[in-house]
Amino acid sequence: MVIPYSFDADFIDEANRTFEILNEVLWCFGGDPAKVHLAGTSNGGLAPFALMVSRPEHFATLLGAPGAFPVQDPADVDPTVWAEALASRAVFNGVAAHDEEWKPEVVATHNALAAAGVESVFVEFAGQGHVLTAALDESVFFDFWAKH
Repeated sequence: MVIPYSFDADFIDEANRTFEILNEVLWCFGGDPAKVHLAGTSNGGLAPFALMVSRPEHFATLLGAPGAFPVQDPADVDPTVWAEALASRAVFNGVAAHDEEWKPEVVATHNALAAAGVESVFVEFAGQGHVLTAALDESVFFDFWAKH
């Protein structure tokens, strides 16, 4: 699993750095690139979408919580580009029930992916706000990865 994280970098703009780290980890530990799952949360949920489109062959699945296209308006996204990049890959689009700022964008992203024929899973985290608490049953993430 690759979870881009940084205190001072924007991973949407630093995709090459993420791929260098991924390739080094796979080389050092003998991992299978077909079993790498890409994930991100909050603004970091945007980065996996950008990374997946730039090099989809590196990842088995895409998980964003919240998961959304890295654009201002999901209506601006060409669904055929995403359908091609995500062909035969599953996408998890999660959002907190009380995250009113992100929810419309995540729902729009899920709907656009599903309409384009991409396997898109939408999950709303009951009782949660934007910052997920320890009360969240994170097994929903692992269940998704285990099925793919």
